Amino acid sequence: MRWGKPQFVHGFECMWLVADTPTEKVRDLIHSDFATRSRLELTFEEDERGKRACFGVRRESGTVKKRPTSDIVSAVIP
Repeated sequence: MRWGKPQFVHGFECMWLVADTPTEKVRDLIHSDFATRSRLELTFEEDERGKRACFGVRRESGTVKKRPTSDIVSAVIP
């Protein structure tokens, strides 16, 4: 079995926000980065400890059309 991105997917857009409370709105995810093959590593500042990092992911194909964003998930920054 081989793991990886689905066929015809160029890469993934990862959007995130650091906040005191989680969000459910994609428009609140003010940071964004794009990954094709390598993993995406995020670093957080010391004063962001205890806050929530909220994430949404959208896959993109080679076309202009963007796919829907995943459910937004969050985790506490240790």
